[in-house]
Amino acid sequence: MAKPIRTKKQLNERLDYIRSIAEAEWCNSEKAHVEQDKLLRDVLVGITSGAENPVYLAGRALEVFNIEFSRWYS
Repeated sequence: MAKPIRTKKQLNERLDYIRSIAEAEWCNSEKAHVEQDKLLRDVLVGITSGAENPVYLAGRALEVFNIEFSRWYS
């Protein structure tokens, strides 16, 4: 279930959460990747439902790709 991200605060909290997963002593890359996908989905849902600053949210959400952890695609 999507949890729309509509504010800078919500986005920053989610980015911090993903960073904390990636920076943990035993990084759970799979969990970080799942949370990355959820963040991007939730930002899009937030934007389509009236986010306060959609351009900022979209640009800042892309910073998730600067967080280092293994990403697997199939």
